Amino acid sequence: DSDGFEDASKDLRSVYWQHFEVRKEGKKILQYRCKHCGPGAEHKDYCGNTSNLRAHLLYCHKDIMVQLKVEEAESGTRSDSAQRNVKTGSIEAILPQISSEQRDRLHRRITFWLVRKGRPLTLPERDVEFREIFAEIFRGCYTPPTYQQVLDNICALSAEGQTRLVTAIRDLLEEGILPSIAGDIWSEGGIAIFGILVYYVDANFVLHEKLVAAIPFSSVRHTGFELELATKRACAIMGIGKFVELLEERENAGEDTVADTVHCTVSDNASNIVNGWLCFDGHECNDHTLALIVMEFLSQTAVKRVFKKLRGMTGHFNHSVLGAKLLYD
Repeated sequence: DSDGFEDASKDLRSVYWQHFEVRKEGKKILQYRCKHCGPGAEHKDYCGNTSNLRAHLLYCHKDIMVQLKVEEAESGTRSDSAQRNVKTGSIEAILPQISSEQRDRLHRRITFWLVRKGRPLTLPERDVEFREIFAEIFRGCYTPPTYQQVLDNICALSAEGQTRLVTAIRDLLEEGILPSIAGDIWSEGGIAIFGILVYYVDANFVLHEKLVAAIPFSSVRHTGFELELATKRACAIMGIGKFVELLEERENAGEDTVADTVHCTVSDNASNIVNGWLCFDGHECNDHTLALIVMEFLSQTAVKRVFKKLRGMTGHFNHSVLGAKLLYD
């Protein structure tokens, strides 16, 4: 062929090669591609055996794989029971099976890995090599989750985590220990999220940090009033006090015990969150305060002039071999 690929079956004995083309250098196979995937099929580097060929047929062309197994059974190379199973012509008769519970558990493990490692949520559905790995390991009996299944599992895992956190906070309050909270607004690309974390020390003096809420704040004014409302709503949902807004037509409307159930708060020095959390006992973050002090110091005109001189000096020695030699000597 013009692109250097030729039929593989005339020189190679494995039945799988009937469905692939190869590009060679002498007798050495460099790459292969599937005949059935059509023009533009991705070229794969050859790994030295037919495992990847088999995995590709299992995942992408199951009907062909069934036919290959039927032919193998008819040739008498399998046991009588295996031949009977294969002759049914169904892929289920050939491949090992996993239960729906095992499949769901694998889906959840993959979802958990994607989130913890920060991988794209579409990876199991769109990454061909990722899917071929699972096809090889499970011999085609398991397919990684789709993007929608990943999203569904994220929601399920989030709900389970929220339930565990509610239970932990309830146990904490029963022991007379009040949790502390910290929060901040993260904004990027027109998206804003208000994150609230809860901190507490358990009976074994172990410090815990848990996410209480990540509240969409793009369409909400970033005022102290809105931050206070969002904080109290999120805390009440997790069992940190009670909060019933006056807008609700209930007998206990206006009930608010969130501030009394929080030990203290920590936030940055932004005026909106400082004003919004005035009802809590707490203080501004020391690290953020020090950062503001340093930034204020560096913004002074006299300091800027000094730094400009220093950058000029270091630039000279970085670009002058003779100057650097004299400096080190």
